[in-house]
Amino acid sequence: MVGYQVRSGGSVIGLAPICARAADWDQFPSTTTRDLPFSGLSSGGTLTRVMCPTFQFLVGLEAWGTDRLAAVQAVCADMR
Repeated sequence: MVGYQVRSGGSVIGLAPICARAADWDQFPSTTTRDLPFSGLSSGGTLTRVMCPTFQFLVGLEAWGTDRLAAVQAVCADMR
């Protein structure tokens, strides 16, 4: 995974991974990604796309919230 898409309003309502082959992501990052289906709602709210820098991959997510998921932040790392 090299990033994710998130739909949010007052809270996070949907999250979808963005994937790429490692060899392609290193050489052609703008043309090699594939959006996977959303978990949660796939419409409504504001759509935000979060990507790791070239040569880095998504290794985790930090999440905040109390009774609802309020925010998520990408944790990226160089995996070479």
